[in-house]
Amino acid sequence: MRRLWGLIVLAFAFCALSSVEAVELKVSQKKLEGHIVVELRDVMNSSCYDDGVSDNGEGGWTDEGTNDFHTYPPLEFGAKLHRGYFFDFVDPEENNGKNLVMTGTEKCWPDLPRTVKLTGLKARGKFVFVMHSEGRTRRDRAPTGGKLKLHYADGGNAELNLRMGKELSGWYQGRWWNNYEEPTPDAPEAMKKADGMPEKFEALGGENWAEAVLKYTTAVRWPVTQGINDISRNWNSPVVFWALKWENPRPDKTITGISLESTGACVIGVAAITITDKDFSLDRQTIGTFQRPQTPPVGYFAEVWGSNSARTRQLLEQSWSKGMRDVQIRSDRIVTVHVDQIAGFGKLKDAACYVVRSQDDPDFRQGVHPVKISRFSKAARCRWISGQQQTYVDHWMHLEMPRPFKLGKTYQVELVGGILPESDKLTRSMSFSLDETPNPSFKVNQVGYSAGRKKLVYLSSYLGDGEPVDLEPFKTFEVRDAKTGKKVYEGPIVKVSDRDPQGFDKLYVLDISELDQEGEFYVWVDGLGRSYSFLNGDVAADEMYRLSHTGLLFQRSGFEMKQPWAGKWERPMAHDKIYVTVENLNSPPFGKGSVDPDDENSDYYVPGGAREIHGGHYDAGDYDLRPMHINVPEFLMSLYEACPKKFYDGQMNIPENNNGVPDILDEAAWNLLSLEYIQDYATEVRGLDGGVAPGMETYTHPGPGAGMGKDPLPYYMRKVTSCFTFTASAAFAQAARAFKPFDEERAARYLGRAERAYAYAVAHDDGPSRGLGQGQDPSPQHRLSAWCWAAGQLYSTTGEPEYLDAFLQRYKSARGGVAGSLSRWAVLWPMMTTARDVAPEVRQEMKEELLKAADRGVEWVEENGKKGYRASTPKGGGWGGTSCVVKNIEAVTRAYLLTGEQKYLDAVATSVDFSLGMNPSEMSWMTGAGSVCPMDPCNINSFDDDVEEPSPGILIYGPTNYWQDSRSILYPDKAKMGFYRRVVDGWRFIPGCEYTVWETQAPFLFGVGILLPD
Repeated sequence: MRRLWGLIVLAFAFCALSSVEAVELKVSQKKLEGHIVVELRDVMNSSCYDDGVSDNGEGGWTDEGTNDFHTYPPLEFGAKLHRGYFFDFVDPEENNGKNLVMTGTEKCWPDLPRTVKLTGLKARGKFVFVMHSEGRTRRDRAPTGGKLKLHYADGGNAELNLRMGKELSGWYQGRWWNNYEEPTPDAPEAMKKADGMPEKFEALGGENWAEAVLKYTTAVRWPVTQGINDISRNWNSPVVFWALKWENPRPDKTITGISLESTGACVIGVAAITITDKDFSLDRQTIGTFQRPQTPPVGYFAEVWGSNSARTRQLLEQSWSKGMRDVQIRSDRIVTVHVDQIAGFGKLKDAACYVVRSQDDPDFRQGVHPVKISRFSKAARCRWISGQQQTYVDHWMHLEMPRPFKLGKTYQVELVGGILPESDKLTRSMSFSLDETPNPSFKVNQVGYSAGRKKLVYLSSYLGDGEPVDLEPFKTFEVRDAKTGKKVYEGPIVKVSDRDPQGFDKLYVLDISELDQEGEFYVWVDGLGRSYSFLNGDVAADEMYRLSHTGLLFQRSGFEMKQPWAGKWERPMAHDKIYVTVENLNSPPFGKGSVDPDDENSDYYVPGGAREIHGGHYDAGDYDLRPMHINVPEFLMSLYEACPKKFYDGQMNIPENNNGVPDILDEAAWNLLSLEYIQDYATEVRGLDGGVAPGMETYTHPGPGAGMGKDPLPYYMRKVTSCFTFTASAAFAQAARAFKPFDEERAARYLGRAERAYAYAVAHDDGPSRGLGQGQDPSPQHRLSAWCWAAGQLYSTTGEPEYLDAFLQRYKSARGGVAGSLSRWAVLWPMMTTARDVAPEVRQEMKEELLKAADRGVEWVEENGKKGYRASTPKGGGWGGTSCVVKNIEAVTRAYLLTGEQKYLDAVATSVDFSLGMNPSEMSWMTGAGSVCPMDPCNINSFDDDVEEPSPGILIYGPTNYWQDSRSILYPDKAKMGFYRRVVDGWRFIPGCEYTVWETQAPFLFGVGILLPD
């Protein structure tokens, strides 16, 4: 159709230019409800809807796939008032798939004209209203998008300049509009406080709302449609069609034609034109009546795009859809089928689309359909498609059968009845058995349970929008050997509560603390089946630690990930260059535009180019090195110093194996290596001897394609500050002490750095300023606490009295938050544990303070366990770190290291269990850990490495309240499910799928480390 329209364009060309430059099209007009409507149906050349596949030269709007005007709420078509403006908005299904007159650009629809002249009119009116939108804006050609012209019967013309963001408006908007523009500075106070609402304006004493809008705003266009599409919901941003108002300069003259002349800065889509004497913009029904719609329900866009052949073809060709992904048991009558986004949404609850068969169970030999179906849905993968973030929603369909499954029998569940499109690439059936297929109702640590501590399994039933399985009749459980199936332990099933606070479920607990055999096991209950398998004993502790440490290894910066330690996840050297300004500047302002280190006129010009750097650890979606990362070496070295028998050289598969140094210290040293480089550059380039900057930063987040060594952004050394220099001094001093038994030369190097850093920090008080992320001191309090930490570490290492005096002067005032991550307990730790002489009353005072905090942590865990899961779980959480519940009780971990008391070990252990699967979400929150774990964390290298599963050991943020569009990613709505069930597995949901080395990775390893055997 598009090529055919191009041929028609040739026939109407009115100049000697290329056929895509300008066209003349004859139109007609009609009068509806007193308004003249320009009849555009016959000349429309595009649609507000695309075909679902980006950049394929087919479909419509801006050729961005699902990023189009398939919105929620859906568009309303017809000749009527559209939010107060009368337009004949054509339904493309009723007009051969067309409802726009569209202009093209060099890259988007180059076969469409730049200028369109509509002729054949005989119309008069005071106003011309144009329903339009624009997209694919080239900012280098802004601020003008084109011109609109009126041609009159007397040969005259009128012209309107289409300024970007004024007369011509983009389809993506950062906020939801209420058909009202901000008032001018001279507007009356009643108007400024009315928020665009006429009733509020009048209540505040305002008079004549319409006149006030005309006089005190400069608006010339207003939104007539607003909704979110499958892509814009990522930011909860509306996509909009606008009504442009042009007051006709010559209302007494007959309009014979209208021209739209584009500059090529953007594509412009005109949906409708109305010529009238009425000013719609002053209508009370138009201004201030907008109510923001709810976000779309889960599956809405799956249903919209499910029948789209082009979209389906892309999903299949790229292997992004598999059809049926998994099958689970919920009871001896309920089987769960996990299907992905390609399934026909409208058929998900059609019993005819599911059949269960069995060759060895006569009751199922002929095939049986379910008698009841319930659903749970959530976002479960994200992809970059032609620069767009595409989110997929998966469904867990719980099928209740009319008769029970039998032990020793094998069953096949099949998807039939057209619920999946025809393709040999899709999985349509899977086998299961009551004996072998796990039941996620058993919440276990999916890695395993270490020896010598409390071990719990929880049992609860959740079936989405269906009624849960009644668990009350089940009274006993068994633990069975995973290899032999033999019973090794049994015990009672004990009810905890009718509604646990973490998952909102009726909850039961199975205590397996007395299971002391080493090996692999599962829990079994007759009528419910089996749990996921788990390890028990020292082998479980070793595996949990291996995963946690491996997670840090794969976050190394300035490092080539290669064999033999890379496994599937090789990546080239990256981020081994740093730009160092001569002046002691903050790194470039974040999000304020790009900087060029080669620009001699820039404050960030760096003569001589970048310098070498290695060391440090990445966070999730970024490659910067941040001040908060200082807690990584602190956690690792403090853990080693407190229990050195648990750690040794060769414990991990890392590059430093067989160097005579325990691997945990090697990982700490890699983090400190970046600070060694930075201290040297602070001295050599900036002349700040001993000073240390808190890492390196660039001016924006790296985007897709920046993984695997392809990040193009320049990274700058941050500003040297005394506060962070104190923290670096502390870390170097601790390293000098920890490494001395293994490498005296390195220990001496660390000590020299610590002393130089301390001297610099004491001599330079930068004063308070804001912006820790840019390397500034956040407050005098943080500097005092950092000083205290540095003095304590140096005294513990050297025994020099000056450091003891400095510590004693400050320790009572020291607080947490040092460098954004260190707790008060970390600050005081070196003097609590040092072998040096410290006044007994001081040491006792610090210890008692820590133990009081630890006892409160234990009480918190135990109180949670009375009604719910025994873990250090807050009631909710925002952005970041909720999954690492053991981080909430750092004082408990340190109390165990000090005292060895069982109550502290148990509290830490069950909190670790919670993160690794013993939670309401029915999954472990660490990649590679357990049977069901994250597959799509926010990890830039994973975006680009062609390996389906992410590197192991990433503990994602997990549950969060920060879902702006929860209805579109979770079903049933989050208000109906407990906080700790609200976990999705799609990287674009940053608040839950991001992670950091300082919030999740290192604190979790600190907790896991105490579970290791000596």
